[in-house]
Order: sequence, then C-alpha cells, then structure tokens
Amino acid sequence: MEQINNFLSQTNHLNHPVLSFLSGLSLLLLGLFVLSRNTKSKLFRVFFFLNFFIGLWFICNAFSMYYYYDFSKALIWFKIGYIGPIFMPVAYYYFCLVYSNKKNNFLYFLYFISAIDLFILFFTDISSRGASFLANVGISQELNTPVFYWSIFGMVKYFIITLYTAVLFNKLFTGETNKFKK
Repeated sequence: MEQINNFLSQTNHLNHPVLSFLSGLSLLLLGLFVLSRNTKSKLFRVFFFLNFFIGLWFICNAFSMYYYYDFSKALIWFKIGYIGPIFMPVAYYYFCLVYSNKKNNFLYFLYFISAIDLFILFFTDISSRGASFLANVGISQELNTPVFYWSIFGMVKYFIITLYTAVLFNKLFTGETNKFKK
C-alpha cells in the first residue's frame, strides 16, 4: 500500500489538497456573493446551498487528503465532507424547481433518500470494510465491499436525478421556450 501511496502522491497533480480547498472556498464565496445580493430571494438561497454542498465536499476532501496518514482524522473529514454529495442532487433538483417556479413531490422523496444516506454514512464502520486513504486522492475502496457499493449508489443516484430533472423540465417547458428568451 505504501508503494501505491508514494506513486499516487508523485503522479496525481490534478487532485491536490490545496487545489481542492481553493475550489471549495471559491464555490462558497460565489454562493455567499450571490446570496448577499438578495437574501430574501428563494432562488439565491437555493443557489447558495447548492454551492455550499459542493464547497463543503471539496474543502473536507482536501483535509481528508491532507490527513491521509492518520485514518481516523481522514475519516472524520471524509464523513463531514460527504454530506455535500449526499445533498447535491437534492439541491440541484430544488434549484431547478425554484428557477422554473414549479412544484413537485419528488423533492420529499429525495430528502428521504438523503436521510438514509446520512444514516449509513455516520453509523457504519468503513474502516474495517476495505477503505483506506491515499495522499492526493482521499478515500480508496476495495472492490466488492459495502463502502464501494454505497459510493457507486451515490453516483448512480446523482445521475438518475440529473436525468430525471432533464426529462421533467424538457416536458414542462416544451412549447414554453419563449419564456426564457425574455
């Protein structure tokens, strides 16, 4: 494992704790800037939360990469940071609803799924299930472990919600294209 860790820390320059931290910070600042323009705007608040969850993920991922040598510290930062990807699809979907001035009960289902994800995140012990931390990478999971399948589920969930949102809003706005041209 040490050889893999050394190799990745020397070759992986696209994913670095400093880059991840600065990206997260810039997203948080962008969200705060937009929110400061009109704190009463529902659209601006939802835009802030979308940026907040992505920024939280990036910043905490930076700390989990930085503390790769101390599994318990890296795991704490990973768990705090992974709140972001859990709620990113919800915030994305909610942003689309607010932007289009539409309402849909699917949002409550997404909150329910996210609550289950949070429970799994904070009440499962991933340290004994094939997870380790690598420099400039963050968490690394062995195949065929619960952690691996859980993270794959998160990616699939985000893809499905994105696809569902695209189809829903295409259907909602077919024939209403002039609304956005004004």
